[in-house]
Parts: sequence; C-alpha cells; structure tokens
Amino acid sequence: MEEFLNIGFARISTYIVIILSLIYFLRRINESFFSNKNEMLKLTNWVLRSYHKTLGITLIFTGLIHGVFSSESVLSINLGTISWVLSIILGLNFMFRKYFNKKGWIYYHRVLSVLFISVLSAHILIVKVTG
Repeated sequence: MEEFLNIGFARISTYIVIILSLIYFLRRINESFFSNKNEMLKLTNWVLRSYHKTLGITLIFTGLIHGVFSSESVLSINLGTISWVLSIILGLNFMFRKYFNKKGWIYYHRVLSVLFISVLSAHILIVKVTG
C-alpha cells in the first residue's frame, strides 16, 4: 500500500507540474504564432490561470505525501526534498509579491519555476534509472 501511495502521489504531482507549466507555454505560443488572437488558447490559459494557486497548494501537499511514503526521509537532502522546498518557495514568492514590483516578482517566479522543473526532472530521471 505504501508503494502504491508513493507512486500514485508522485504521478499526481508530476501531472500537476505539467498543468501548472502549461500556462506560460500556452501564452507564449499564442503570442508568438497567433498574435494573441487564438481564442481557444486564450480561454484555455484563462481557465488554467484561475486554478493556478489551488493547483500550486495541492502540489505542495501531494509532494509531501509522496515524500512521506517514499524510501527516503522527507527531511533528508535529496532532489525530491529540494524540489518540494522549491515548490514552497514558489508559493511564498507569490504570497510576498506585493513587496516586489510586478516585473521583479514575476522574474523571480519564473527563475524559481525553471529551477524547480530542472531539479524535479533530475529527480524523476535518477529515480527511473536507479529504480
């Protein structure tokens, strides 16, 4: 049962990260290829953005549950824990955005997102290889 919960919450977390990341890419695709006139992309992006905060909070909890049921301790230094901490920092970055100007806040959010996705990707690859 523990392995089922571990793998299940890992997959849920991965799907959430993909959905959260789509917001940026859909917006860039619409701007670059459709001059921001593709209504379907605009609608999809609007819907995803409306759930962004909820999905981010859900990611923190699903990541924690995955970590609790994994073979490593949640509080150990490993790529999974580092990814989880980065997801929390991303949430804090959002919460304290009023202390940054608009460009400053979003810049840090994007840099942290790239770092988070990079560390998470490395974590997934290492787990798959060392299995």
